[in-house]
Amino acid sequence: MQTVFIAGGSTGLGKELALALARRGSHVTIFARRQQQLDQTRDEVLSARKSESQEITTQSLDLTDPSKIQSAFAAQHRLPDILYCVAGGTTNELGFLVDLEPADVQRCMTNNYLTSAYPAQAMLKLWIEDDKSSKPVTRQKNSSRRRQLIFVSSAAALVAFPGYVAYTPAKCAVRALADTLRCELKRYSGPMTKYSVHISFPSNFISPSFMDEIKNKPELTKQLEGTTAPMSELMQKLHSSKQVANYIIKKVDKGEFVICSEYEAKLLFAGMAGPSPKRGIAIKIDAISGGAKVQANCLNTGIFKKSNISYRLQVDVANQTLVCENITEFMPTKNVQPNQFQDVYGDTYISGFLESGVFNAIVSIELANKDEVKDFGGELLLDQN
Repeated sequence: MQTVFIAGGSTGLGKELALALARRGSHVTIFARRQQQLDQTRDEVLSARKSESQEITTQSLDLTDPSKIQSAFAAQHRLPDILYCVAGGTTNELGFLVDLEPADVQRCMTNNYLTSAYPAQAMLKLWIEDDKSSKPVTRQKNSSRRRQLIFVSSAAALVAFPGYVAYTPAKCAVRALADTLRCELKRYSGPMTKYSVHISFPSNFISPSFMDEIKNKPELTKQLEGTTAPMSELMQKLHSSKQVANYIIKKVDKGEFVICSEYEAKLLFAGMAGPSPKRGIAIKIDAISGGAKVQANCLNTGIFKKSNISYRLQVDVANQTLVCENITEFMPTKNVQPNQFQDVYGDTYISGFLESGVFNAIVSIELANKDEVKDFGGELLLDQN
């Protein structure tokens, strides 16, 4: 039975993560500032747990105070297997830089970056000390205990929209933290313990924070991100906190480092992978239900040194037909069979392997019946293998 700590779990996404993990049978401890909200959340999570043997606890904690975090974590009678760092938001720091006070910028960085960095640091110290003090045990192959850090950044870290000038840098810092720790923690992984880091980049989704933020967003920001519609329409258009939480847990289970629950975030990440791990040359259409009409182009150059490759993928979900066309000639190291797809209602892939060369990938995805789609995502994945 896993033990999970959630830093920032009294409402919204953190609360939904707690509920989902409790339904799976995990012990859950939630840390957040507001005790009244924590009490309400605890009652809900207790009702959702799989077994009465599960421990569901909450503790009021200032996640911007490193000494209090260290003390609170150390005082728990059980170390967690997983730490989710979820705290953040930008209810009061939206706007253009010239209109914000310096205190707004500082507060946004504190509430969105330090509330991830401080809990992660405190937990890693406890985990590593526990590794040092634990006696070596005989384990079967591939049975090392797993310890996981999961950060929640934002799709705002992947695109620069005016109005998020305080928020975007803070969420970029969370991404940099995750990228760096992914490498750092290799120093501590061994036969006894395997450490892993994961980071999610959710776009706008329905939550109490979103409801508050939308009231303060500049009109330009809403126009750029597509949130000008009435709240009733946005609630139909955007994912819920529960959907995002379930998606994150699903991808963490699969060991994915980068987690993008929305189609737009996946395309944005494909264009700025930076030091994050790449994941092969492939186009993946994820969780198609109903149908959609989407056209997306993504250009990546300079990864290889010769030859070109271009794919055009067309999927008509309504008629359950799939067309994949290799538009330009390329020089694969293996024979590629791009028309081999899985079930249209499952995961759909096309993939290929290319000799070292200049790589230009122009991807066009077209799906029918936009209004019917409830859950759609796609991504361009690149790697040099």
